[in-house]
Amino acid sequence: MNFNQDAERLIQNVETIYSLQEKYSLLNDSFRDSVGKLKEFRVTAPIVGKFSTGKSSLLNTLLGKNRLGKNYLAVDITPETSVPAEIFYSPNEKILAFDKNGAASELSLEDYLNKKFRADKISKVQLLLNNEFLKSIPAVKIVDMPGFDSGVELHNKAIDDYLPESRAYILTFAATEPVIPDSIAGFLRELKLYRLPVYIVITKAGSVTSSQLKECVENIRRNAADYLGLTAVEIYCTNAKGKNINVQPFADVLRAIEKDSQKIFSAELNDLINIEANRLAKYLRFVMRQTELTPSEIEARKDDCKYQLETLKGNLAETKRNFSNQVAVCINSIQARVSESLYGSAASLTTALMNNSDINGKVNSIVRETIVRSMQSDFEPKFRRYVEKMTAQINLNVRADFEIKFEEKNFALETAVQTVISRTVKKAVPAILGALGLAVSGPVAALIGLATSIFFSSKIEESRRNEQLVQIQRKVHGEIIPQIVEQVGDSLRQNIYAQIDNVNARLEEEAGKIIGDQEKALAELSKNLELENVAKQKKLAEMTADLNTISKFI
Repeated sequence: MNFNQDAERLIQNVETIYSLQEKYSLLNDSFRDSVGKLKEFRVTAPIVGKFSTGKSSLLNTLLGKNRLGKNYLAVDITPETSVPAEIFYSPNEKILAFDKNGAASELSLEDYLNKKFRADKISKVQLLLNNEFLKSIPAVKIVDMPGFDSGVELHNKAIDDYLPESRAYILTFAATEPVIPDSIAGFLRELKLYRLPVYIVITKAGSVTSSQLKECVENIRRNAADYLGLTAVEIYCTNAKGKNINVQPFADVLRAIEKDSQKIFSAELNDLINIEANRLAKYLRFVMRQTELTPSEIEARKDDCKYQLETLKGNLAETKRNFSNQVAVCINSIQARVSESLYGSAASLTTALMNNSDINGKVNSIVRETIVRSMQSDFEPKFRRYVEKMTAQINLNVRADFEIKFEEKNFALETAVQTVISRTVKKAVPAILGALGLAVSGPVAALIGLATSIFFSSKIEESRRNEQLVQIQRKVHGEIIPQIVEQVGDSLRQNIYAQIDNVNARLEEEAGKIIGDQEKALAELSKNLELENVAKQKKLAEMTADLNTISKFI
């Protein structure tokens, strides 16, 4: 990505950290790897809306024609041939198609334009384009998503799969259909819980009168307040076809995301620098404080370091065991909430079955929203206390893979907890909903067939219908809901404990680094004992100067 002035300054600070790490033999490969990956940083911004709201037309108009004089994105596709299209800038153009196993194959522009991608075969396509507009937003990866309510379940799964990596969402609503359907309303409520930035774009503004457009905007504004809690949301009106073409507001949205992405990049890079600068500073301060120790005192300190590490491991293990028990109680509580929500909706689920309707969407919505809210109310407080205790025992600043923010003397717990909660839920929900498909497919299919044969036949007497209704109610209460609740619990256990294991591994790794740095410092002091006093003072002055340099980064 192209970097602004603030980011360039931080990259220079990284080079300084590299040189000092090498100077004191404290090289950290994970730091180099993290910085390298961060330099390829892009904000993922999915564009979400109902099928045929004009998302692809909007992008085509913005991007312009390709070298063959055609649009980059097909607009006449069917739901079955619609897959996510990731679009971002690259000086070297390339088009990739990814299968369901994640394997990529490169396509020529001609092959790409002539190919129909089936959602059951291809997970996504990537368009790396040397495009002037994309060049102005190099840190943004636009994702043209398949439409909501397309009738293809794989599309909803695709939208779920992007939740863990997305940093902003662009929601599109056609001016010709100003009503927000229930499925998107539920998605909006979920985005509110994830605290993700949301941009609202009205498409096809040229297809309605000015009064109709105004009514549409006001309706969407009210919905945004209801579902997202946004009382002063800005709504961008666009028109990609016909007369009065105007996609500039959409371009403004993407530039706003680009501006925010630079801030995110700088914040994350600053965090990495903070961590490594603190580590170097602690090492230098430790060495400088111990310069007057005798050889026997240094050896005693080495023994202390070993004892400290073993004691720390024991304390951490006990804290982990206690927290594991609390998590088990938490998962049971979340299961109970899901069960309560489902049983509270059992009547409407039964009615849906009677009307020959698929209840997957309703079940998914109930489970999704209940889990997200319960994770925040039940899991978050316990996790916060756990991280507080672990970091107090270790007495360090930690950088985990889930982007914890740091300050010199304070583990920024709120950001850490919110990020872990968000990522845990984002990863858990797609897995849970995938499991729910198995839970409802067999039993529900049979019940729908039963309902169809009973309630659409005038030959069946009323008493028989009532008798069969009772059977279906028992099936919903006694089999479908318990099975869903059980699978929710299994998936939650798997995903929550996986996240906790990642946290624990990183905490223990950082604890080991601290002890290891102390041991190395003591070994260095042993060498320094052989130095003449003048040389020792010169080395001490050099360390002091390096410490002053590092302190500017903290």
